[in-house]
Amino acid sequence: MAETSKEEGELNLEEAFKVSTEGFVLTGYVTPDKLKLFVSLEHVKDEEQTKDQDKEEGNKTASEESGKIEVNSELIEALIGQYVDKKRISKLVIDDIVRTFNEGKDSPPRRILKGIPPIKGRDGKLLLLVRKMTGSGEVYVDDKGWADFHTVHLFDNIREDDVIGRVYPPKPGRHGMDVFGNVIQSEPGEPAQYKLDDTILEAPVRAGKTYSELRAKAEGYLVEEDGKLRISDELRVTGELDFEFGKIDFVGKVAVTGSVQQGFNINAEKGIFIDGSVNGASLTSLKGPVVVNGFVFGGSDARIISGESFRAQIVQEVNADIRGDIVIEKEARDSILRTDTALFMAQGVLFGGVVYAVCGVECGTIGTEGEVETVIELCNNIEATAAYAELQNKIKSHDKAIELMELHLGPYAKNRKRIEFLKEEHKKKILGMLKKYDKVVASKEALLKEREEMLSGARASLVQRVNVMEKIYPGVIMRSGSIEFKVREVIEGPCTFDFVPDEGRFEKGELQPLVCEFEEE
Repeated sequence: MAETSKEEGELNLEEAFKVSTEGFVLTGYVTPDKLKLFVSLEHVKDEEQTKDQDKEEGNKTASEESGKIEVNSELIEALIGQYVDKKRISKLVIDDIVRTFNEGKDSPPRRILKGIPPIKGRDGKLLLLVRKMTGSGEVYVDDKGWADFHTVHLFDNIREDDVIGRVYPPKPGRHGMDVFGNVIQSEPGEPAQYKLDDTILEAPVRAGKTYSELRAKAEGYLVEEDGKLRISDELRVTGELDFEFGKIDFVGKVAVTGSVQQGFNINAEKGIFIDGSVNGASLTSLKGPVVVNGFVFGGSDARIISGESFRAQIVQEVNADIRGDIVIEKEARDSILRTDTALFMAQGVLFGGVVYAVCGVECGTIGTEGEVETVIELCNNIEATAAYAELQNKIKSHDKAIELMELHLGPYAKNRKRIEFLKEEHKKKILGMLKKYDKVVASKEALLKEREEMLSGARASLVQRVNVMEKIYPGVIMRSGSIEFKVREVIEGPCTFDFVPDEGRFEKGELQPLVCEFEEE
């Protein structure tokens, strides 16, 4: 038998079968995994032939060659077919093996058949349907290609019961078959690797679905900590709020250990807490407080909106709309402060701007020696809102437009019968103006109806009060409805100014605590 070929040695072939005849030896070999079948075809040599096998091939005569044994492919295929399915073997390789043998040469192991390897099942997979907080985000680019570096997509907001992911189970895999036709069992895939805390529920697979769902049991953003997925309702920004986070829009609460600059607005439903200061940024929390431990400078485009309360050390040019208490520790300057309860700044100074308060105002000092106009409006909870103020401004704008158009129309605004006596050209012009005039009047009537509907649910405190702890200066105006009280001289505190609705006046008296009292519904 010929020596093991290089390929056979490399593959560590094992003998699978052997067929010996007077003229040849057919041997089958398989790889250890039985996925490849090799065969060799060798001449049978007697002892004398073996002794003479070192003779050179060129010395052989034609008579010596004429006595060699020949085989055919059909015979070899039939012999191999006793062990494997001969339909699967390579006929071309068999033909080549036979040709080599018939030329008087031994054929080393040649591969004639390949099995089908098993395919491991696909591993299970966790597919997240929301953007997880990783610390890096995407800069927003609009349709025209302009990038807004203030807007960075760091995470997706998650509401309770939102589907945040899918878990696909592992697949069973596909079985293989060895060269002898035996089934090779495949390995199933590995389950998806993940851990959840109690803010995420894995719901069972529903009918018609091939995956289970991960549902949120809390509101916030998705984060992975210590290999475990959870939903956090607090977003903490260490240091300044800058381009790393950009503008924030979050369903939970936001805490910033530094300051917030212009352009980096925060919208956080459950509360905003700033350790530093705020310069020209808007802060909105519809369900929580807004707390700034430093200075707040607003500006024309900035707003502070809270559905609970607002607290700061110093505010300047701030436009605040608060559904609860406003507490200013030191100073409020040239600001518009709206609260449907009260403004508290017992040690602070209030000057410039306007305060809209339902229950009252309590300040250390109100106004300045320079008699800067400072207005305190004691009103109902609807009148204390920015939405009501905007509506009022629209009505005033319509009034001005109507007044101006009536000046241009002259007597034709009230007496339209006179239009019939005008020349056609002038008549057409007046009719065009009247059409615009009627639209403006109809629009104003709609606004008045909207205001009436808004005020229908208004609540006013039975006690409307302004407390002065130190002093109040001229230039300060207190107002309730159409009743107004102007401070004409410096008044020392502590004292209280109560609005007496039955008498339609403000009454100065001894200091009393601020209270909110409403009629029972």
